[in-house]
Amino acid sequence: MASARRSLVARLLHHSPRIGAAGPIRFWAEPVADPRHWADAVRAEAIHATTAPSDDVTVGVGCSATVAQVAAFLTPGGVRVVGEAEARAFLDAAPLEALALGSETVDRLASIGVRRIGELRALDPASLGHRFGAELARVRRRLEADVRGPTHPAAPPNRSVTVATGDPVMRIEALLFLLAPAAERLVAALRRDERGITSARLSLRTEREPVAVDVRAGAPIREGNALFEMLRARLDRVRLPAPVVAFTLEVRHEVEAPRATEPLFAHARRRDASAGEVALERVRARFGDDAVVRAVRHADPHPLERARWLRSQGALERVDERAAGLSPSPDPHLPWRRVEPPEPLRGGAVRLAGRRRRLVHLGRVERVAARWWEDDDRPELLAWAELEGPILALLHARCTTDEDEWSLIGWLD
Repeated sequence: MASARRSLVARLLHHSPRIGAAGPIRFWAEPVADPRHWADAVRAEAIHATTAPSDDVTVGVGCSATVAQVAAFLTPGGVRVVGEAEARAFLDAAPLEALALGSETVDRLASIGVRRIGELRALDPASLGHRFGAELARVRRRLEADVRGPTHPAAPPNRSVTVATGDPVMRIEALLFLLAPAAERLVAALRRDERGITSARLSLRTEREPVAVDVRAGAPIREGNALFEMLRARLDRVRLPAPVVAFTLEVRHEVEAPRATEPLFAHARRRDASAGEVALERVRARFGDDAVVRAVRHADPHPLERARWLRSQGALERVDERAAGLSPSPDPHLPWRRVEPPEPLRGGAVRLAGRRRRLVHLGRVERVAARWWEDDDRPELLAWAELEGPILALLHARCTTDEDEWSLIGWLD
């Protein structure tokens, strides 16, 4: 069988450079000529290359490698030709298994109600990549444009915008008025291709000599306003030798810059609201109740009221001991552990769980004034900090005239 496969692939390569094996006796191929006449030649090669009947060898033919691969997967035997006109409907109706995805990925997609290629096509590739991995994102992009195999080199796109001012412009303010929409137009073209700008040049054509302004960015630029502000900062220091009659904004260097992930079911906003709950319930049923956790919002702006700890009995206690008479509110999503008594911070370190842990980073500090009805005019400070571990800690300080004394009152591993 291995010898027959090698022989068939060698013969098929005479008809198309894009041939792949989808199984022991299953192949996919993308034709380089008319698929109807090309299929007769493929069928003849399949009969000639194996002693078994031709129906035992499966060959899928399509307008792209993905269409041909799915055709080979869904055909029990012989040659299946899928024309370009029917390719979209053919793919959308096919099951996900035809894309040669792993069984775990297929099961995870099925748990959220995605079982066919058409349902996968409706999801955003960037969101799929962030949640299920880069391989699934590549498979999803191949449904729109499959670039596998030999292709003809394409000329790079023209990444530039040229604007004629009409009347000569001598003031920078008037030039900026024309530059803002040009920068947005240029960046929008790259954003559609999921690309970002790292270097650009603004060439000003004046009535005398030209003037060039270059900008470079350490991170890909995906917003027109960011590019415009960088050019504006450079133009503030430029002295024009003569009025400007035209300018060209061009990209000198660009890199891949995928857009940020979006809600996975953003396309299904008009669907029944309970569909999302059904999908989440399927996820819980397969991966356990802890696989889905809902965020809890606390509207209380007071930091002492927001910080809570989870005791062994499951009840929560507030940091503010003066409010101990209030009934606690259960909240399993804030498993803070209280330090009783508070552990003082000395020499940039604190003792916790039997060892000395260094203060790595001090985060946000909030100032809390004493209640007006209490005879205490000293404010309190609360700070989020990172300890060695890593451990997220909550520090508390009493402000004194000499020095603020910090102590550890809670931590989260």
